[in-house]
Amino acid sequence: MVTAYVVDRRRRRAREARGAEALRKMIAGAGRHPTRLDDLDAIVHVLGHVWFAALAFWVGGMTKAGAMADDLERAAHLLLDR
Repeated sequence: MVTAYVVDRRRRRAREARGAEALRKMIAGAGRHPTRLDDLDAIVHVLGHVWFAALAFWVGGMTKAGAMADDLERAAHLLLDR
């Protein structure tokens, strides 16, 4: 049972790392000056939290489906348009 839990955590962490890396590449490629993104890991981390919160609101029936994309776009602009 402990082995299954540890293996599952490793798989989850690997999936999370792949997702963060994909988001990191999208953000770096979308910026006007991708080399200026010194805080890229922090930006990815914050956008991940925004995504999760928006997902929780949608699943809980507190917002419409399209709001998740709107929230992520707004957060990305607030973080990156500096």
